Amino acid sequence: MFPYPAKQTAVRTAAVAAFAVLALAGCGTRAACPPPVGSAPQGSKPEAVKPDFGFKLPRGDKSPNELIANSVYKLLSDRHCKTAQKLMSQTEGNITWRDFEDPREVLLFQAAVELCGNDDKAADPQQAAKLWNAVPQLYGNWNLIGWDVATTNNLSWHICETYRAVASAIMERPKDDFECERGERPQQVEAYLSLQGQGPDPRELVQ
Repeated sequence: MFPYPAKQTAVRTAAVAAFAVLALAGCGTRAACPPPVGSAPQGSKPEAVKPDFGFKLPRGDKSPNELIANSVYKLLSDRHCKTAQKLMSQTEGNITWRDFEDPREVLLFQAAVELCGNDDKAADPQQAAKLWNAVPQLYGNWNLIGWDVATTNNLSWHICETYRAVASAIMERPKDDFECERGERPQQVEAYLSLQGQGPDPRELVQ
């Protein structure tokens, strides 16, 4: 009965549908495309991933000798934290804390023990930081840490890796920032070495 208006309505409906398809495909000339589902709001930046500076010891050199540094290192790398603490506290037997060649090594490995945590021993980063920070106060600096006391030609892999791991965890910086540097051994360390193993436990001097 009303052929023209019906035809006009059909044409207009088809035109609207076609425009909608074009708008979605090309987002129109002025309208912005709708953001994809699950996308971040415009202008926002992805959250930066915070670096992990947790205490970790690499598993590499497994020297068979019975030096205390190697023994404690092996226990810590296997996360036998409580057993490592017992060895660090030992005063009698084949291996004791007095077998460390350098008093700074005692503080270093005790700090490593404090950073080690598992089901049977909680980590204590605050105590580890105390031990670490005591070295400049008591023994000058970390020069020649890990280097052979007698000749300074041989570097202990175990001591150096422990130094770098502890430094990274406490200072919250990459391990590559820390090297076992040469230089003059601090006079305080030389004085301790002159006592030929009869000096006090360095840990007892940490307040």
